[in-house]
Amino acid sequence: AGSPRAHRAMSERGIILLNLYRYDEALSSLRAAVAAEPRDPTVQLNLGHGLRRVGLEDEALSAFEAAIAIEPRLTAAHVVMGALHHDARRAAPAKAAFERAVAIDPHCTEALAGLAALAHDAGNFSVSARLLTRVLELQPDNVNALVNMGLIRLESGDAALAVEAFHRALKANPREKRAQAHLAIALQHCGRTSEAKAILDLERLVSVR
Repeated sequence: AGSPRAHRAMSERGIILLNLYRYDEALSSLRAAVAAEPRDPTVQLNLGHGLRRVGLEDEALSAFEAAIAIEPRLTAAHVVMGALHHDARRAAPAKAAFERAVAIDPHCTEALAGLAALAHDAGNFSVSARLLTRVLELQPDNVNALVNMGLIRLESGDAALAVEAFHRALKANPREKRAQAHLAIALQHCGRTSEAKAILDLERLVSVR
């Protein structure tokens, strides 16, 4: 008989192969791990990640559902299920999945950000901003949350707060292109035309290089 840890080794090998872009070998190893021990939620989770990576979303959802059936408090599975439903524009199941993740772990920034994105999609900017504020309380340098907060402020007509959010995003990651582009727009809305032009000129210079 094989080692009781053999299926975990196969699953971990699959993740390594996945990161090396050797997708066929990765999926073969990930599937073999699940076949060897289908009651292990970690190998089901890893298979789900692999299937999602190659675009097999329906199969990925089944793997995540299997992981949750074994371990209902597996936060990561709920989060990725929410993301898959969100990507497919299924707002209701996405919201339910993210809410389950937050119920398990109130500090889960990925789930909070997912709920913020859904609120933004629905035009509920105040709810989205409140959720992003919570993300930033937990992770002050979360670049995606800062950019999204800036976009909400811009769309809500508060360009000054948008400028502040985009500046914070660029401080955390000076190469964040969305923050650069939208900072220029926000500065223009604030009447700071010369600063906006300087950013746009710098973007053009970098793109030429």
